[in-house]
Amino acid sequence: MKIFDAHMHVGGYLPPNPEKLIQDMEKAGVSGGCIMSIDPADPNFSYEQRMENLFSWVKGYEDRLFPVAWMHPHEESIEKKILDAIARSVAAFKFIPDTYNVADEKAQRVFRLIEAHDLPIFFHSGILYDFNVSSQNNRPALWENLMQFQKLRFSMAHCGNPWVDECLSLYGKFNWIEHHTRAAARGEYTIYKDFPWVKNHLTETDGQITWQTPQLYLDTTPGAHGKMREDMLQKIHDRSPIARKVFWGSDLYVDQYSSETIRQWLAEENKALDSIGASQEFRENMYGKNILRFLNRCGE
Repeated sequence: MKIFDAHMHVGGYLPPNPEKLIQDMEKAGVSGGCIMSIDPADPNFSYEQRMENLFSWVKGYEDRLFPVAWMHPHEESIEKKILDAIARSVAAFKFIPDTYNVADEKAQRVFRLIEAHDLPIFFHSGILYDFNVSSQNNRPALWENLMQFQKLRFSMAHCGNPWVDECLSLYGKFNWIEHHTRAAARGEYTIYKDFPWVKNHLTETDGQITWQTPQLYLDTTPGAHGKMREDMLQKIHDRSPIARKVFWGSDLYVDQYSSETIRQWLAEENKALDSIGASQEFRENMYGKNILRFLNRCGE
């Protein structure tokens, strides 16, 4: 079983060393993962420096380390920066709704630009340890606004902790709308087939009907620890015994990546998965396969 750490950060103050990172990951049984660039709010780094640093961290290991560009929708020339990051072959984008929320008009223009290039977005969700009054922007129900998108793939980090139940209910809703839209495309009976939202997510070409819906993934990066985490995993398992659209990450800094810490966390995670009766399929999906699907790198 391959394990990918889907949620890692760059600190920015130590020289990039992807060789050491891969060595430390391998010691912990981790194959690779997603590296998120320096915080755009850091005044010590320009956009160009952030990108150069990010791609230095993945150089030589592009099949295992995936660069994620952390952006703020209100930063100067944001659309130009998004297109530049895409041209550099960024794997995804990251946003933390601190001084805005996902319903923000300017933010949504940026999200649509990313959607048009079929790239996914990692979002922070839940309580944010910062110096802003930001929790009002990070309640999971706000992401219901992304229903209006056609095919955007996005994840919600920390499962909205401490509002995990709210996040899981939203996850259930996005899966529900996908189910009924797919059924309508197949000509199966659904009382919702004539609803405008469903019709807007169907396309007919040469007599063939295809469907697209926005896709919500759960990013189980801590967040919750101990019994709270076991409770969160139990609730995810209750909703999806195969871990559909769920992935795992550490939230560690790549320049301080600790194989000992990861080994300990994985042991605790597997103990929790044992206690809830998680199958091998659940583990394979959560630990590796789903993040590759999210990034559109699994060949499916």
